[in-house]
Amino acid sequence: MPSAGTPVLIVSDLGLLDGPASPRANAWRMFVEDLRRARVPALGLIPLGEEQLDASIPLRVLRWSPDAPMHPMRARIHAAEDGPVGLDDLLAMVAATRRVDPPLLRALRTLNPQEPLNAGLEGALWCHADVDAVRMASIRPQARDRHLAHFEQLSDLHAELDRQRTSHHAHLRRVLEHEEMLLWAAHANPMATSATQARICEARAFLAKLVKTLAEPLDPTSSSDWWQLAAGILTRADEEMAELCSQELHALYAPLKRAGMPPPGWINVAMLARIEGLEERVLPAWLVQDVAGAELQLQGTPAGPRQIAMGEALSVDAMGDVKLEINSNRRTLKAMGEKPLSIMPLTLPAQIHLETGRERVEIVAVQRPQGTLGWGYTRNGLEVRSPVLAGRQERWTGDALLVSRRSMDGRWAFETWADRGAAKRSPEIEFGIDADYGVWARLFIATEHGSAEQRFRWIEPGSFWMGSPEDEPGRFDKEGPRHLVTLTRGFWLADAPCTQAFWLAVMGDSPSSFQSPDRPVEQVSWKDVQRFLVALEQRLPACGASLPTEAEWEYACRAGTTSAIYTGDLDILGERNAPALDPIAWYGGNSGVDFDLDNGWDSSDWKEKQYPHERAGTRAVAGKQPNAWGLYDMLGNVWEWCADGRRTYTDQPQVDPWGDPGEGDAARRAVRGGSWLDSAGRVRSACRNAIHPGDADHALGFRLSLRSIEPGKPGSRPGGRRGCARRARAGPVSGRGGFGRIFLTSPTGWGAFSARTPRRRSAEDGDAFLRHSSAAPGRGAG
Repeated sequence: MPSAGTPVLIVSDLGLLDGPASPRANAWRMFVEDLRRARVPALGLIPLGEEQLDASIPLRVLRWSPDAPMHPMRARIHAAEDGPVGLDDLLAMVAATRRVDPPLLRALRTLNPQEPLNAGLEGALWCHADVDAVRMASIRPQARDRHLAHFEQLSDLHAELDRQRTSHHAHLRRVLEHEEMLLWAAHANPMATSATQARICEARAFLAKLVKTLAEPLDPTSSSDWWQLAAGILTRADEEMAELCSQELHALYAPLKRAGMPPPGWINVAMLARIEGLEERVLPAWLVQDVAGAELQLQGTPAGPRQIAMGEALSVDAMGDVKLEINSNRRTLKAMGEKPLSIMPLTLPAQIHLETGRERVEIVAVQRPQGTLGWGYTRNGLEVRSPVLAGRQERWTGDALLVSRRSMDGRWAFETWADRGAAKRSPEIEFGIDADYGVWARLFIATEHGSAEQRFRWIEPGSFWMGSPEDEPGRFDKEGPRHLVTLTRGFWLADAPCTQAFWLAVMGDSPSSFQSPDRPVEQVSWKDVQRFLVALEQRLPACGASLPTEAEWEYACRAGTTSAIYTGDLDILGERNAPALDPIAWYGGNSGVDFDLDNGWDSSDWKEKQYPHERAGTRAVAGKQPNAWGLYDMLGNVWEWCADGRRTYTDQPQVDPWGDPGEGDAARRAVRGGSWLDSAGRVRSACRNAIHPGDADHALGFRLSLRSIEPGKPGSRPGGRRGCARRARAGPVSGRGGFGRIFLTSPTGWGAFSARTPRRRSAEDGDAFLRHSSAAPGRGAG
């Protein structure tokens, strides 16, 4: 530090060219402050404009600029972060010039229409983020188009800029003059003199000569100056320059393409094809999933290592563009060259439309079918597997798989052909997939008492929040506290309560009050149901018949929801009046509407009914809307027995919980779901009750659960795992689906699908993508 009173002259920009908040500016700010404390008089000689000075640096300065006063001054304002006035104009002029040294930059600054005398513009440009500057300055490629667009607005300066550039570069190689001339002509005022037109023609002639030079027998892999020169011109050219010299630049690119140079963004595929003599050539192109890059690609070669092909090759015109639309965002793929064209990441659930000029292709996400044990690619193509039931498992491949839109949300989904109707052999299990709810299994049974069938859905393992929040309408105290429950085992669950027809076929009697084959069986105690399960197991080797545990029942009822009912919140308007229940459940508010049996229960005095009715009772199963997993009547119609007792809830997470029913006369089993005679508050996913196992009632039935077991082993009754429940780790409720890496291809025709599958292997779970092709209008299939 100089001694007090020693004059100091600082020649610097004080770090302000990096910005007033930059580390360099802060360092100078502290140094000037130290000089002030040491009583050292300092003066700055600063090459900046007045608006580039910053008042936070307490220094008297002389500005080193033609527009500066002759006396020292202090900054009165804070420097602008976005640079001085006139900087955008200077950047635009530099963008129209390939090489700018300090003398030329000073000449361009004097052309500035706003601040021609502000020498600070030169330093501001040299340090700008869009400028690549060491000994020479040039605009970075990623910012060039923006500054060239601004240059086109400075039409009054174009002629003088050309003169200054030509004068300063007279001593350099002519190739630089030619390239700068073409760039200037592409963006400058079209009113050019005859001399300028002659220079443009000379520059284009140079490109033609360069094309001929590259056509000579030179080694394309050598470091020849001509090859490097041509590559540089092509790399720096933009769309306007390519439009001005379209023939020359495309001809220049053709030999470099063969040498492996990627296509510039301005390439016109049609013109390149004509130059290469490919006007009528049709190129094959494959849609592939590239595992390494995790993206969908269009490439000119079949699927290679770590790639999965989406069917047969497409037909692409060599001179035609490929039109692409992803989720309504449109773009054009300019060139089908040797390099793959990236379509999109595979992790996005997008809908893609692709048109080659000869074919249309639609690619859509297809949801993994609910209830599949697994899916993937085998040697036979795409395969979907069902869970095992009674020792049987179905595997669907090829044409056994169809696709259609789900009725609930319009998404694409897999399904199988319609089932064939009742089988002649008994017992018989048939598997299938429907688009809306996924995998199903149908059990057909015929005995001397009659025949019946029941459809089942596979309930996958997972986690859910059991119980209800304290503010849920109609809530009872025993429904809380809410807690996380994890079920580690999947199970087959009947999609509807057991019908009287199915009970009759197994047991040979009909105990129900409301007699009708398609109504749920009632007037059956928990003990009666156990006898039914034993009788059914005797007819189903390798299958355990049971009731769901209370936790399994609520998990299946909710089907991934957390609301009061599986379609949303429940607004209770009266004791038996909750309109949200009407589409999904038979309860006290609607169970008597058009009741069709003579022995209906007198409902004339029921209060606050949603609809007026005089007699009520059970109704045919599956008459209301199912939940998201395809289960009907989970709420209403009849209460359903569970395997275990009604345990006391805690807020601790549980794994496969089991409710101890107790012993003797005090033993009670849980029942769930509410019934046809109940108030709205009892017909909720979390509502629970408990009844003695010997009791039977006209509003009490059950729903059958099946699990595969090894032959000769006992079944899984009474359901669940006995003993103390294990605690689960707290965490989010498990999700389902996702977007995977599997493809199904279907080029059979617009609007029709079949299951022709690729031959690459993949075993990932999640959603699939479906390809759907057709000939483009007016074109053959190619």
